[in-house]
Amino acid sequence: MDQIPYITSINTGDADGNGYLILKSENCWKNRLVRPGKWDSKKVQWLIFNRKLEFQKKQMQDSDYDPRRRPWYELAINAKDLTVPVWTQPYLFYTTKEPGITVAIQVFQPNQNSFILAFDMLHKDLTSFTTGFKPSPNGKIFIMLDNEKVTALPSGDKFTAANAIEKYLFKDVRDLEIEEISSAVELWKKSGKPDGGNFKVSSGGNTWWCAFSKLTRSKRNDNPSWICTLIPSSDILGNVTLQFLLILAISAIASIIATIMALILSRRFTKPIHGLVQQVQSLRQLDVRQQSKPETSIREIHHLTEANERMRIALDAFSRYIPIDIVRQLLDRGDAAKIGGKASDVTILFTDIQGFTTISEKMSPMQLTSHLEEYFNLMFKELSKENATVDKFIGDAVMAFWGAPLDNPKHVLSAVRAAWNCLNKLDDLNKMWKVSGKPEFVTRFGISTGEAVVGNVGASSRLNYTVLGDNVNLASRMEELNKYYGTRILVTSSVVSQTDDLFMFRHVDRGAVKGKLQVEEIFELLGPIDQVPKDMRLYKELYEEAFSLYLKRDFSKAMSHLNMLKPSYQKEKSVIHLKEACIWFIKTPPDNDWKGDRIFNR
Repeated sequence: MDQIPYITSINTGDADGNGYLILKSENCWKNRLVRPGKWDSKKVQWLIFNRKLEFQKKQMQDSDYDPRRRPWYELAINAKDLTVPVWTQPYLFYTTKEPGITVAIQVFQPNQNSFILAFDMLHKDLTSFTTGFKPSPNGKIFIMLDNEKVTALPSGDKFTAANAIEKYLFKDVRDLEIEEISSAVELWKKSGKPDGGNFKVSSGGNTWWCAFSKLTRSKRNDNPSWICTLIPSSDILGNVTLQFLLILAISAIASIIATIMALILSRRFTKPIHGLVQQVQSLRQLDVRQQSKPETSIREIHHLTEANERMRIALDAFSRYIPIDIVRQLLDRGDAAKIGGKASDVTILFTDIQGFTTISEKMSPMQLTSHLEEYFNLMFKELSKENATVDKFIGDAVMAFWGAPLDNPKHVLSAVRAAWNCLNKLDDLNKMWKVSGKPEFVTRFGISTGEAVVGNVGASSRLNYTVLGDNVNLASRMEELNKYYGTRILVTSSVVSQTDDLFMFRHVDRGAVKGKLQVEEIFELLGPIDQVPKDMRLYKELYEEAFSLYLKRDFSKAMSHLNMLKPSYQKEKSVIHLKEACIWFIKTPPDNDWKGDRIFNR
């Protein structure tokens, strides 16, 4: 209403007599509510707001107002074509007691009763437009009823006076005392009141080109309004200009009404459709975050919105099983639904919780599920920070990999950093659990890197995007060896060679893991180089020197180096195993082809 000054008020009414009015006054906004089923049928409620729409007061008023008895309601409810707005004849508005006209249309809502929506325009506001608008330098435009009563005055000094509206509005067109207008109306009547087209009259020593166009075309309206335009020939440069100016003048008034209805209808359609398009675009990008629903009374758009929401909920549930980022990447590459894979350079990580079976036996199913949820949330968060593809949860274990489907030239570093961050964050979480009396989780990690087959594996109706190959098995074996060595994170030599500029590792052992004949060098991750404490650095140096002597068959000297370790480090399982091996080989020297390899068969 602020944008369209010709609208004075907006009304609604329904079959039950409920009504709603928004009225624009000089200093405030007024809101009238009619609720026969809630209040006495002879009462209405007024809500008053200032121009900033800040609530001021509320009051009840005795009133016999019933929207069903208003002209705009009766016309709209009985209209044959419910898609076309209807126009009233001029009448006195109930609230302001001022003359005006109303345009109304029936509105339908999904699963709700229909209602009539109406827009009021005062004749004085229409006159403000017609008196200020000139179709040519000396042209005139006015509106009259079929009975030749004027409802919007033409331009002229005498029509701008304060009492002009009271003096001339709704008077016979001849009372305007404008010769060319009177002549034009007489000729138009004699010609059978043609709608559209143009004709000319001579008046006051000048020739005037005229056009009369019907504004209200309702079949129920026996006294329609006419937009009347007069342009002196002296203002016209040619016939083309004449036609243009006449059309422009007629369109000017019609455009006021068209603008009102276009704005109403476009907002009813375009705003919810725009919201619907945004929903579809988000779903196309697999964005499953909840969005605000477009508000609409259009049944088809409402159904589409509900369908989109159901699809979003389904995708959201689906994303809990398969990472949406992975699906999005696969869709972009066209690999989302194809069985098969390709060889890629990737880094694989496996985790497992030490003594999980014993812990689970001491907790109820609900307690265990809640405890694991907190644990997995932490692990998933830290892995996601390093852009891991979390392949699966296997009981209490996690399998993740880097390098596919997201390209990551530093996937080895991302994996090492993720494992280290998970370890530290879990230590913090364990401290909180300990305070609250919950069992702590000690997690072990295994990391391997190298070539593996990456792709969709499974049946045509059920796929799993995963990695397969020796390096996957090797990462799993690295995780298992933590139990033997008493370590937390074990990695292969290929991981060390690509990250030892930033992280420090201890060479623990060498051997052939279960299921493999090839000997692997086994390393423990100690942490970022700048964070490893001095005593751990000394531990690393003494242990690796002892291990080197062990490989050279100098078992006694190796024992001497191990005995130099701090007592706390001598309790480490890896140190105990190396000591035991040295003692054994001192008593029973190995064969000549011995290379220090361990064979892990279980």
